[in-house]
Formats: sequence, structure tokens, C-alpha cells
Amino acid sequence: MKVKNQQRRKFFFVMKEYVLLFLFVVVLFFISHHDKDPFAFNASQTLHETVLEDHDSITTADEFWTWTEEILLPVLYPSFWYNGWKMKYLDRQFPLYTEAFRIGPPRLTQFRKAPDDMATDLPENGWMVATGDGKSACWKFNVSGVMSYNSGCSAEHSMELPTLLGLATAIFSDLRDNQWIDKYTDYLVLDLSLYYPAQKLFSSLRLTVKQEDVGHLSTSASFATHRLFQYENDSDMVTLFSYILFMLFFLVNIIKEATTMKKEGRKFFSSMWNIFAFTSIIGSAAVIGIFGIRYHSASAALAKLVEATGELGIDRFVNLSSTFWWDEVFKTVLPIVLFISTLTLLRVFRFSKTIASFIALPGAMKNDLVGFSIISAIAFMAFSCSGMLVFGTHMKAYTNVLHTNFALFEMLLGRFFAEEILESNRYIGPIFFTFFMILIFILLVNFLVTIICDAIASGVYVADEHDQELADYIWRSFQGVFGIHVPPPKDVISDEMKETKLNTTFEMIAESLNETLDVTSSLLEHNSIDEPSLTIHDNAIAQRQITKQSHEVKCEFDAMLPSTSSAIGQQVENLLKAHEEDTARYEEVQNKSRRRAEAMLKRKLAEKREKTQTMVHHAQEMMEQHAAYEERLDQQQRMNRRLFQSKLRQKMALRGLQKRDDQKQ
Repeated sequence: MKVKNQQRRKFFFVMKEYVLLFLFVVVLFFISHHDKDPFAFNASQTLHETVLEDHDSITTADEFWTWTEEILLPVLYPSFWYNGWKMKYLDRQFPLYTEAFRIGPPRLTQFRKAPDDMATDLPENGWMVATGDGKSACWKFNVSGVMSYNSGCSAEHSMELPTLLGLATAIFSDLRDNQWIDKYTDYLVLDLSLYYPAQKLFSSLRLTVKQEDVGHLSTSASFATHRLFQYENDSDMVTLFSYILFMLFFLVNIIKEATTMKKEGRKFFSSMWNIFAFTSIIGSAAVIGIFGIRYHSASAALAKLVEATGELGIDRFVNLSSTFWWDEVFKTVLPIVLFISTLTLLRVFRFSKTIASFIALPGAMKNDLVGFSIISAIAFMAFSCSGMLVFGTHMKAYTNVLHTNFALFEMLLGRFFAEEILESNRYIGPIFFTFFMILIFILLVNFLVTIICDAIASGVYVADEHDQELADYIWRSFQGVFGIHVPPPKDVISDEMKETKLNTTFEMIAESLNETLDVTSSLLEHNSIDEPSLTIHDNAIAQRQITKQSHEVKCEFDAMLPSTSSAIGQQVENLLKAHEEDTARYEEVQNKSRRRAEAMLKRKLAEKREKTQTMVHHAQEMMEQHAAYEERLDQQQRMNRRLFQSKLRQKMALRGLQKRDDQKQ
């Protein structure tokens, strides 16, 4: 009863812990699902296919200006409908083929490199070197015209494009004619903010055009979509309630883990599950703090939108980048916390032998993994360096170390670039691809799988985490609650238990055979030496007994009447016959025991003879292996001796040549 009470207390503790963790993870799943709008992907995809169409084909400054005139400006500033009707002013605020409302004009920013001595030779109309307040040289764009431009003495120069298509086209024309993009341009940034009225979503678009060291331009685009309006309908109220539940579960976890930490002290961090729980608490605290900052930033962004709204709409650029950045941070930290908290659910099942074996796998594999990691790192580094040197000038995937390692890792996972490798170098390409497939993709990967399989087959597990009695009690409790009838399982004996039991049986049989053999040997020796004397002795005893009985019968006969003499004679004859029958049975039993002992002795001698022959066979094999090993050693010694003699002759010849040269000099 005491053991059952302990198991019952453990069961209730485990169930309470599991329910708390499960509800906490469910709330996290709900928050993660409702924080991500399903329309966000469609919004980003639409902007990528309309506003930034063919932006990745820009490689020169002329292509950039052509792209802005033919694609960017017509999409951002539409004038006519598809049937030729002229758009109204409000309709022109929506980019072409989208449902997004343009929040203010776009902003174009250029970041320039520091001027050098050659910068003084630039023409007067355009970029010029000026002196700032600190007497340091800086850039200034000197162009007069219709462009509204705020050009200070700094390395960052930005402008807001006008809201009309004609003025925007004129500005881009002036910038192109006055070489706004030159060799001192580091990179350009085009920012645009949009709003989807139907979904109440805000989107931010950023196009970055970077000038590489060799002179060509490379582009990259980023999109972000976020809901600034929060807690407006019933669904938002349910989300707010989930946030409150998250706070409550967070406080409960803090109290529980603080109590455990105070009880265990430094030993708290020796358990992997405690580390997971502590990391989950730290991540949850970070999520709460980031959520507060995001909410405050969203409120500030909405206030900026209200301030920028004029009579004809929003007439200046509103920067929402900080709000979207905190939203991205929140959506990055939240999945990490969700992942760790989901893994923490396995903490409840730590008493299971399967989970304990899974936890013990890294410890069982660490010795093999150290050597495997060193070998694989060296081999991977060799292929990385050689691939970057051979294919770096022909393939984009091998232009630097990071891209090369990523391409090799993709090949390791099964994504091949065989055709590109073979086309880039027809001689070294096939050799590189073949050796990588054999050494890395086949051998090293199979070595890793073998290490894992050996660790699993070893059957190691963490004994402190394993409690099979509690697992059986929980399973029986669930069977009783749900009315599940499971027939009693058959005794499943493992191979180790079978082997142990078989060895024990063999030892008992061997002991009994040895005892029987000793008894039989003693009986045989005793019978062979003293059998005649024993027979005479037995007969003498029998005769004395008969004589004694005859004497007693005679006395009784003398005392009794003559009528009883015939009955007494009959009894004497019966006694003599019984004695003869007992003697015959004793001899028969003795013969049977002798034959049984001889058979057992022969069987024992045959088993010993077989064992001796097996040992002789093993000894012969070992002697043959030893002879082969000595022969290999002799061959190795002879080869080493020949190498040493050849090296010695070479050294002697070199010394002789040196002496001859010295004598000639």
C-alpha cells in the first residue's frame, strides 16, 4: 500500500505538470496562428510581381533608369484604366493591378563612399565635394530645376518623389542626365509604404540596389506586412484573452521553476529538462517585452499617419520600418519559444525508457562523434577550398566561402549541380563531383548512420530518468479509467536473460554430472575390490540370522505342542525364499547402476574429447594467424631495410658528389 500511494502521488504530480505544459503550449500555438495573417503572403507576392517586376535583371545604371521609366513609375502612378478611361485622383493612389493604397510618395536614398583626391575633377553641375562644419570633405548634389531635394553635407542623401507622374518622370530624367549614380555610389534604397483597406493590413517595400566593387549593380528586395489596427472585433478580443492566459501560465512556470531551483541549488542546471524550462521562461519574458514594444511602436506609427494626412490625402512619406522591424523580431522569437516549449512536453515522459534512451544517445556517441567530426570537417574543408578555386569564376554558387559551403551542403542533402559543374570545367569537374559523391555523400554519411545505429543497439539509457514502475502504473490507470481490457502479456524474455538462464542450467547439469561421476567411480572401485568379501559377509550374516531364527523356532517347537511343527517349518521356508529374492533384486539394481554410470562416463569423456578438439582447432588457427603476422612483419622489415639502404646509398652518393665538387674547386 505504501508503494501504491507513492506511485499515485507521482502520477498526480506528473499529470499536473503535463496539463500545465500542454495548456501553455496550446496557448502559444493559438497566439502564433492568429498573429500571422494568411493574406500577408498574397500581398507580398502581388507587390513582387507588379511593383518590382524584373528588378533582378538590373546590372548597370542605364538599366536602372530604364527600369524606373518603363516599369516602376507607370505602376506607382497609373493614369488610365484598362479601357482607356482617365482615373480620378483617389484612384491614382492605388498602384496598378493591386488593391493597396499608396501611403505618401516613395522615398529614394543614396549612400555614397567617401570622396578621394580624384573627386575634385567632377563637373560643376551634379555631385561636388563640399566642406562640412567639421572641415571634412563631403558630397553635395548641385542641380537646379523642378526637383525638390534636401541635400546636406553628408554621405546619405534622400528625397521624396512627387505625387504626380509628370513631376516624378522629370526628376528621374534630371538625375539621369546629371549622373546621380556614379562610381562613388555605394548603394541605393527605394522605400514605399502601402495599405490594404479591405484587409486592414500595412505593407512596407524596400528595394536595395548595391554597386559592387567590379562596377555592376545587384538588387535585393524585402517585403513586410503587419496589422497596425489591433483589438477591434471579437476575434481580436479572443486573441487578447489568449495573451492574458499566456501571462498567467508564465507566472505559474516562474513560481514552479523558482521553487525547484531553490530546492536543488546548483544541481538544477545539471538536468537537460531544467535547462529547457529555464530557456523557455527567458524566451517567454523576451516575447512579452517585445510584444509591448511592438504595440507601442504600432500606436506611434498610426499617430504619424494621422499627422501626415492632409486635405488630398497623405502628402509625405511615412516611415514604418521600425514598426515592421519589431514585428519581425516578435515573429522570430515567438517560434523559438514555441519550439523549446514543445520539446519540454517530453519532460513529462522522462520516466519512459524510450525517452531515457534517446537522451543518452549523445553521451553514447560522443567518443565516436569527435573523431567523425574532425575527419568530416577536414574533408569538407578540402572540397570547399578546391571547389571555390576551380569553379569560383564560372558559377555563382562558388563565389565565396559561405556560398561554396552552402552549395556543398545542398549536394550532401541530395540536390546536385552536376551539369553546371561539368560545364564549368570539363576535366576537373567530373573528378570533383565523383570524389565528393563517394567520400562525402556515401562514406561519411553511412559512417554517421552506423554510429547512431551502434549507439541505439548498445541499449544505454539514463537510469535517473527511467521509472518503469511509474510507467506501468500510469498505463494500468488509463486502462481502468477508459475500460480497456488487455490480456496479460506473455513473459517476454530478452536474449541476455535467455543466455544467462541457459548458462545457469548448464552449470547445474555439469555439477550434477560431476557428483554422479564421483559416486559411480567410488561404487565401481568399491565393487571391484571388495565384492567377494561383501558377498561372503552377506551370506554369513544371512546364515547367522537363519541359525538364530532356527534356534528360536526350535525352542518354541520344544515348548509348543507337536501339532504346530508343520506350520513353523513352512514359515522357515518362506523366510529363506524371501531372502533369496532380496539378494537377486539387490544384484539386479547394482548391475543397472553400474551400466548407467558407465554410459554417463562415456558421454562425459566424449564431450571432453570434443572440447579438446575444438580448443586444438582454435589453437591451430591462432598459430596460423601468428605465423602470417610474423611473415607480414618480416616483409615490412625487409621493405624498411631496403628503403633505408636505398636512402643511405643516395646520401653516400650525394656526399661523394659534394666531395668531388669540393676537390675540383
